[in-house]
Amino acid sequence: MESIKSCTSEMSSLSLIHYYVPTSMTTSSSPAPSSPPHTDTCIQRAREVCDSHTDTGILTFIVCSRVPGLEIWDSHHNVWLNVERDIIKYKEENDLALDHHHHRHIIMCIMGEKIGMFTGASADQLRPTRHRVVVDHSISRTSLLYFMDTAK
Repeated sequence: MESIKSCTSEMSSLSLIHYYVPTSMTTSSSPAPSSPPHTDTCIQRAREVCDSHTDTGILTFIVCSRVPGLEIWDSHHNVWLNVERDIIKYKEENDLALDHHHHRHIIMCIMGEKIGMFTGASADQLRPTRHRVVVDHSISRTSLLYFMDTAK
């Protein structure tokens, strides 16, 4: 365990990422961009603000945003899953939002490309999580992430 701690202290980071509304898309008359591959038709007015990728580190912890947009690729069904939308729906159905000022946060964990270094699992057993961020044209979004990584 001490060897993991010594590695992760070198490259781990806490990031606050703000996805702004593009100035060219601030009017409702703006046309929707062409859909990226493997995209549901329900996001016609959406824009992909963070391309499909896997994180290079070990693990990434993401605080669920109040503006849903994080999508996870389901390779078994070949479909993007809007996990934050589903989490928000779950929280509302189970009365987990306390009130406007006190909000219960849910933290998601996704695997990065270096996860196998610490688990001994093969690439077939544990694959990094392919994900992207897709939001409506007119909405900005803020994400809080903790990237657990190592320089080795």
